[in-house]
Parts: sequence; structure tokens; C-alpha cells
Amino acid sequence: MFGVRAASAGLLLVSSVAHVVSSEQMARAEGSPAAEQFFLDGRAAMKRGEFDKARAMFAESQRLDPAPGTLVNLAVAEEKVGKLSLAWEHARAAMEGLPEGDDRKVVAKTLRDTLEPRLARLTLRADKALPEGTKITVDDVELSVASLGVALPEDPGEHHVVIKSPGRKDLAVAVKLAEGGKEAYTVQLGEISSEKVTGRPEGGSPSTGDGGATNETSPLRTVGFIAGGVGIAGIAIGSVFGVLTIDKKNVTDTHCPTTGPVIGCDSTGSSAQSDGRTFSTVSTVSFIAGGVLLAGGITLIVLSPKVEKKSAWQPVEKLHLSAAPNGMLLGGSF
Repeated sequence: MFGVRAASAGLLLVSSVAHVVSSEQMARAEGSPAAEQFFLDGRAAMKRGEFDKARAMFAESQRLDPAPGTLVNLAVAEEKVGKLSLAWEHARAAMEGLPEGDDRKVVAKTLRDTLEPRLARLTLRADKALPEGTKITVDDVELSVASLGVALPEDPGEHHVVIKSPGRKDLAVAVKLAEGGKEAYTVQLGEISSEKVTGRPEGGSPSTGDGGATNETSPLRTVGFIAGGVGIAGIAIGSVFGVLTIDKKNVTDTHCPTTGPVIGCDSTGSSAQSDGRTFSTVSTVSFIAGGVLLAGGITLIVLSPKVEKKSAWQPVEKLHLSAAPNGMLLGGSF
């Protein structure tokens, strides 16, 4: 008996759909030339069997100029591409918006009644109060708490349920729904985030036995280290220029004889003599400045006290997990 009724409904739907496609009355989207053009393009795509394109055209026409007739065509296209829940919703909305005696109302009602038993239904339940801030999404659509316990119409196929709750890892669940099938899922919360259990700050490290105390370098010690480093660099520079001074001295001795037939410096000797004086000055200044900075830096490092700073992290000695009205309660001894 059911098969006969289903077959009759199917024949009526085919006849009604043909009426939708051929009716000149439904090809008018009053008030918006652009909406009318999208509507006409959608009808043409339906005749060619391009149902995805037709669906897009009808949806844009409805957005520009909402009309019950456009909704009927949109619902027919959506049914063709397997979007049963949307087709059912739009057919129902179109039926409610059309006056009695309008042929399109019959089309909308027939489509709605035919889709009703084909819809999959997903019911989400919670066996206890969910923590504040918990969010539930089905295929990226966020649901409110009011949706819990309601058999939601869905398309047949796989759906992804994600539960997000403060202090817990996200929990993702895949639910497969058959055409006309009904499934119920009890909302579960993800595991407690490890950061919440240990109480360790991000990027921190556990205590090594001193109660989480760390030593913080004082500003004067920092200045001492900087001064000492610059002093060592100055001494190194002085040493380099000292070696260069000695090299220029050797050149000067060769090219500036003080005895013999020719006494005095040639051009090479004069240049080496000038460079030697410059290098000697740089070497002396660098040695003195470097020595002073190194000595001052060492003094600051030795005399500046270390500042002890207590870490905000404290080790957890005992943990316990217990039930609470709004979820699970985590406690411990520190």
C-alpha cells in the first residue's frame, strides 16, 4: 500500500515539476529585471538538465527579489542535486506564502510531502548540563542549546559534529545518516586540556626541586656583562693595531736609513712611518679603553646581587576529578 502511495506521489511530483518548468506565470520576477533574468536562466538550465546551475540561478533571483514562485523552482532544483533538507524547507516556505487556489501551492505541497519521509533526522542530546561556553556545530553550522533534543532534518550522508568546550580539546565526530533514517547522538566533551591539568604556563618548564624559584639577572649585572664584552673587544682591537704598528716599524727601519751614503726616508718609508704613528695611537687608545671597560664590567658583575624571582607555576602533588552540576570538577593539592 505504501509503495502505491509513494508511486502516486512520485507521478504527481513529476507532473507538478513539469508544470513548474513550463508555467509562464512562474517566469515573472516582478520588481527586479536582474532577478527576472536569473530566473529565466534558471528555467533554461533546468530544461537542459543542468540542475546545479539552475539552483544557483534561482537562489540569486530569490536573493534579489524574494518570491514564493521562485522558491518553488529553487526547491525543485535542490531536490535534483540531493539537497533534500533545503528543498523541503523552501517548499514548505513557498506553500505558506502562496494563496489558496494557486497551482504553484499544489506543486510546493506535493514536493514537501514527497520529501518528508526521505529526510534524515539527527537528534543531539546531552545527559547533563553542558559547561558555559560550550559550542556545538554540525557541518560548520553552530547550534544553540535549544536545538538539543530536536530531530533536525538533514541530508542523507556523512555529517561532522564538533563540540568545543573551554578547558577541553575539541571533539569531532562523524555521523552517517541514511535516507529516511533517524540517528541520535549524546554530546560528549573532549579530553581535559593538558595545559589546564599541570597548571604550567605556556613555554614554561617544571620545577627542578627549588619550589619553582628562578634567578633573575639584575640590571647592573646586565650592564656589567655588556661593558666587559665591549672591553674585551677593545683589547682585541688594540692587539691587532699593535701588531700592525710593529709591521710598519719594520718597513720604516728598512726604508729610512740613518747611516750610509743616503740618509732619510723614501716614499715607502714615509708612508709606513705615518701609518705606524696612526696605528700606534689607535692601539694605545683601544688598550686603555678596553682595559677600563673590562675592569668596570667585572666589578659590576661581582658586586651586583642576584634577584630571586618566584615562578607562577607550582607543581601539582595530587589531582582529583569529581562530578559537578555543570560538568566535571578538577581539584588538587599544591
